[in-house]
Amino acid sequence: MAIINDVTICNSALVKIGAETILSLEDDSTSGKLCKLRFGSALDYVTSVYPWRFARSRTVMAPDVASPEFGYDNKFLLPSDYLGLFIASADENLDDTTTYLDAFTIEGSYLLSDETAVYLIYIRKLLTEDLPTVSETFAEAVALYLAQDLVMKITQSDTSKAGLLQQYELFLKKAKTLDSRNDSPRALTATTFTDSRIGIR
Repeated sequence: MAIINDVTICNSALVKIGAETILSLEDDSTSGKLCKLRFGSALDYVTSVYPWRFARSRTVMAPDVASPEFGYDNKFLLPSDYLGLFIASADENLDDTTTYLDAFTIEGSYLLSDETAVYLIYIRKLLTEDLPTVSETFAEAVALYLAQDLVMKITQSDTSKAGLLQQYELFLKKAKTLDSRNDSPRALTATTFTDSRIGIR
């Protein structure tokens, strides 16, 4: 299996648009400077669009001292590395009897709910040291998304942008399929991921 890190993903993106590759994100070149500027955003975006197993984290949240002005009894500060919500539960036993939150919203950095405790499985920001754990198809999706972001900045032409986005969608679909093979159906249907990222009431 190929080594996956920030440099290999960036170089994969740069090769796709015919740009100079780099040795590190600290390279004092156009490619290096742009990769340092844009890689984190590309990684966060692709991580946020699906509940990848390698990007999930768990926490139990206690309510904030201050309550919302109206609408809900409590508010809970989301983790600092939060990107998206996968499962929010009123109890810790994630089985067929689990009570999933069906009345909540996410506003800014808080989850608002009437519960007194929230058991949260969320999608977190990936760090550099996490990258060797991601799949090759996920890494390729990140590289393609980064490539379409950099193509105009480096080549002064966006003629290949649409094609790069099409390839990104293809590899994203492949990566989702591979990732879901190690999840139970209940885990993937327990919460509607798209809805719970923006909150439902």
